[in-house]
Amino acid sequence: MTTRHTITHADELYSGNAYLDAYSPDGRRGIKRSHLVLHHIESTAAAAPATLDADGIVCSTVGTFIGNWLSGSEPYVTGALVSEVGETIVLDVPRCLQIVCCTANASTPVHIKGTDTYGQTMYEVLCATTAQTAVFGNMAFKTITEISCTGKMAGGRQTTIGTSDKFGLPFNITNKNKIVALIMDGQTATVSYAIATGQGIATTTPATATFGSLDVRGTITPGVAANGTRRYAVLMEVDASTRLTAFGQVPNATGIGAVSTPT
Repeated sequence: MTTRHTITHADELYSGNAYLDAYSPDGRRGIKRSHLVLHHIESTAAAAPATLDADGIVCSTVGTFIGNWLSGSEPYVTGALVSEVGETIVLDVPRCLQIVCCTANASTPVHIKGTDTYGQTMYEVLCATTAQTAVFGNMAFKTITEISCTGKMAGGRQTTIGTSDKFGLPFNITNKNKIVALIMDGQTATVSYAIATGQGIATTTPATATFGSLDVRGTITPGVAANGTRRYAVLMEVDASTRLTAFGQVPNATGIGAVSTPT
């Protein structure tokens, strides 16, 4: 059993004997210490993130079926990440999804239901807005339990859904400057990472799941793609003063309500 102790509930921590009136008007000595957290992007088995699988969840599905594509109630082809029909799909690390359709289907959204890194239920709406072009989601799913379509894809076109290299962060990042360092294979990364800030403490409560909505905490996309062996880590500054500032809105996006198979 892991033994844990909370040192203090104070919002700010100071150390040292330095003192300057202008810096510490309340007479407190010391310099403010930051809440720095080193987060390794890895599976529960401490494995490096797997190579993305663009059709790993829904592979070559012809989008004529209205309802839950993972229910097994209609003919479809599952991807390599689906071990058995009807079971929860567990991703290696929290990561965002992507969708590709042969024909643009902006008016036919696909609803994704699953959980985030903390097991909180969340939803996302994906739309294949451009033909034969991947559209990437922003919600970092750890599990997928349902993929539902409320209407037929235009012309009954082929559709695929899979994973991307956009990984979820465990803490709320509302400012990119909160990312102190990016590490790949034990060295500070020299290639660019795409950092997307989260909804965090946005005005919408609960967080929304409309198309294009952001994950409440934020995501990071390495400049060098995951291949099953590359290891990534992020050194970030976390505001631990409240649950909202540290973890963003909990639960994550729930704004579209329950996604159940239409009758």
